[in-house]
Amino acid sequence: MKHIALISPSSGGHHDSYLTLYAASLLRLGHRVTVFTSQPDRIQAWLEAQAPDEQERTKIIATTYNTPRPAFGPLATLAGKYDWVKAMSAAVQRSATQPDLMFHMWLDNCLTPGLTAWLTDRVVPYRWSGLYFHPWYLRTHLTFQQLRRGPLVSYAALMSANCPAVAVLDEGIADELQRRLRGKPVIPFPDIADATPPDPDYAPAQEIRKRAAGRKVVSLLGALSRRKGTVLLMQTARQLPQQEYFFVFAGVLDLSSYTPDEQRMVQEFAENPPENCYLHFAYIPHEGAFNALVAASDILFAAYLDFPSSSNLLTKAAIFQKPIIVSAGYCMGERVDAYGIGIAVPENNVDACGDALARLRNGLPPECFAAYAATHSIPQLDTAFTHLLSFVPDNGKKRTS
Repeated sequence: MKHIALISPSSGGHHDSYLTLYAASLLRLGHRVTVFTSQPDRIQAWLEAQAPDEQERTKIIATTYNTPRPAFGPLATLAGKYDWVKAMSAAVQRSATQPDLMFHMWLDNCLTPGLTAWLTDRVVPYRWSGLYFHPWYLRTHLTFQQLRRGPLVSYAALMSANCPAVAVLDEGIADELQRRLRGKPVIPFPDIADATPPDPDYAPAQEIRKRAAGRKVVSLLGALSRRKGTVLLMQTARQLPQQEYFFVFAGVLDLSSYTPDEQRMVQEFAENPPENCYLHFAYIPHEGAFNALVAASDILFAAYLDFPSSSNLLTKAAIFQKPIIVSAGYCMGERVDAYGIGIAVPENNVDACGDALARLRNGLPPECFAAYAATHSIPQLDTAFTHLLSFVPDNGKKRTS
């Protein structure tokens, strides 16, 4: 049995889901778990419901740690890293023993150009690892990429002697990252999703079914920022027959993320939406509500702009057997093509999006979804954690102060 400390730098949405599902996985595997979170009451309630017999092996510690990714530069690097060190130190001090591993739930926040393995070894005297969400430089060209070498590579800290292995969600870049880390284990983790049953009383989902009146429901769900492809779906909605499709835009609208021209277009659409559109620009309060919106949909839209990474909306689509539209290329496009759970379209292509909707309106074979759901499942998370922890020896040390 090992003692694992999970450190979450954010709260809300899928961050809480990942945190609780990872804690539950470690408990199932027989380990002790310390959860370091800014939402202790919410996490405690979830764990009591999901693992009621494991309270003796679980500790939840409140923290205000919520640091954004530090800007480039030595002072910003050290300031951002110092917050991470404080979070880890607090976890150790409040634990009966030093954890065998500090696992950071958003490792991207701990990495920045200029932060070397040598420096990390000196400011983080604990064994650590984490989930690396967005190693985008392995799939796309970054600005000033030719200068990002040696100590200026954003992942240099991962070569720390105290980091035994790294978890990633994008299996397509795992081998290349492992090569760059000189053979350090890089372990693909499944992109799991919370399968909480849909909330039957969630009013927006009820209204969607009523207003759709038998039309095919196409949904864009979650934070409605520019990168989610919101403009593309709005343009598509204006072109397709209103009697055949019903479009849903549900989530907080981040208008500041759009260009000025796009802002005007989105505002005009919001002020005068087509009859076959439902706009709910509000926070989706919990997983049961989100899953109610998924269940009320016939097709999910996730044709994101310039997004090379994984999204667990694919797993939601597989769990609830909803065809999904994504952008071609990168991780999401590769998965959709491989498993056949939807269609990958070129970015910002209204005609291709409309054609994909027509091809998906009659659904897809259930076995396509079953294969994807099995690959990105809770049992696979347990397997991945077992693999990662095989590289972590027990500390076996009592806290001395």
